[in-house]
Amino acid sequence: MTSSKPVAPASTLELTDALVSGVDSCQWARTLVLAGGEHATIGAAALADIGLAPMASGR
Repeated sequence: MTSSKPVAPASTLELTDALVSGVDSCQWARTLVLAGGEHATIGAAALADIGLAPMASGR
């Protein structure tokens, strides 16, 4: 049996693409918040839509 190593995403936004493909919408939204900028706004709104409080933003 051949084992393959998982390939790390090149960026946080590539990671969000993998997460949104059905893995975990909560984690997808949190990753967007961590990405910052316009992505943080989208992530915070997604968290609110599923009934979770937005995370504290970085300083």
